[in-house]
Amino acid sequence: MAGALSDDCVDTPQEKENTATNLISKLDEGASQSALSMRRYVPVAEGLDVEDFAGYKQGGYHPTHIGDTLDNGRFRIIHKVGYSSRSFVWLARDLWQESKLVTIKVLIAEISSQCKEDRILALLHSEEHGVENIHVPRLLHKFTIVGPNGTHVSLVLPLIGPTISEYSDAQVKAGLSPYLPSVTAVDFSRQIVGTLAHLHSCGITHGDLKPQNILVSLRRLDALSDQEIYSYLGKPRQEPLHTANGEPAGPSAPKYGVVKANLADFGLEYLTDTVNIADFLDAFSIASPSETLTTTLGYAAPETLLEHKISRCSDVWSLGCTLFEIRFLHQLFPTCNDSRDIMLQNMVKTLGKPPEHQWQHWENRGEYFLDNGAFDACANGRSLLGKRVHNRTAQSHAIGLISEDESKCFEDLLWRMLQYEPTDRITAVEALNHPWLRGEFSGRA
Repeated sequence: MAGALSDDCVDTPQEKENTATNLISKLDEGASQSALSMRRYVPVAEGLDVEDFAGYKQGGYHPTHIGDTLDNGRFRIIHKVGYSSRSFVWLARDLWQESKLVTIKVLIAEISSQCKEDRILALLHSEEHGVENIHVPRLLHKFTIVGPNGTHVSLVLPLIGPTISEYSDAQVKAGLSPYLPSVTAVDFSRQIVGTLAHLHSCGITHGDLKPQNILVSLRRLDALSDQEIYSYLGKPRQEPLHTANGEPAGPSAPKYGVVKANLADFGLEYLTDTVNIADFLDAFSIASPSETLTTTLGYAAPETLLEHKISRCSDVWSLGCTLFEIRFLHQLFPTCNDSRDIMLQNMVKTLGKPPEHQWQHWENRGEYFLDNGAFDACANGRSLLGKRVHNRTAQSHAIGLISEDESKCFEDLLWRMLQYEPTDRITAVEALNHPWLRGEFSGRA
């Protein structure tokens, strides 16, 4: 049986030193020169929060610069506030609407023709489904960009705010603990669960629920000038783009990449007590299940990982993982180097052995556990989850984060969300009546 992993998959100093030695050896062998010759662009310096320049290609990103105007001069780009392998999110001013601040999500050309996010947002905000207390961005406008890399669908959305993961940065900057007080954690979580329940009642599965897709609302910032915005976020840092052969990149790439701004840098004075579920690029109608499974690995349900299935029940599993991370600032099922096997190992170590029909779909299970199920300390999944929550609770007692009563209550909610069998999980509507989400425990802070 393979040795047990620690909670965090972090290289030790010796491992880092060995890794560095191996890299130097590869350099000496000319491996890096070979890799560079296969890339069109020189990679950016490690540690910078900027896109992979390799994404500037046919079907890829649209090249954009600070100060550019889009949609016939209507929107002027101010800063970059988000990106992924499939899109950019730019902070911009709507010059046709009194310079109102908005965000523009520009999709890569390859997926633009399949975009359903605009229709899903419209459905969620339709009167027939009711929009009271709906914490989902409202689509303001949609346009297309025809550029050197193809045609890009662009969605104009309100400026919302930082991710809930980044919210802790604002707390630390203000001299506070990065952890949420229990009353705030419950309030934020209740909004998330209520919004997910609304999605499901509208027949929509989110498909990629995670802390990075939970945004904390900012107060209105329209009155701030560009220079005042930069006084909080910093002026856009521009990283020059260089080709591997030293020749000009041409029109398919920008002159530079922009390091992503952290909207939490506006500080607690501008942050509200409202959270939103965002990024519906992977969302789909329950009546037409998605054929592409794109749930982020650390939040994917076992039926998604092992049986290539996804449903609203899978959202509830992702919800449980998300709530754990919001409460403890730690991933429930950590993984290394996007390893599905490592995540599954941590899942089994936390919840016990899955049902046989799922267990048999894990081809590499024998590398981590005995195939007859007789593996260490996995007789009772509920006790394992309780131990995990208890360990996190014990670490937080010193700063008064969570009481023992809350810990037990929270563990019960997680257990109901993290059942291996999808149909055994609590629904989002049912979860709203759980004691933890109603704040019915002692020691609330």
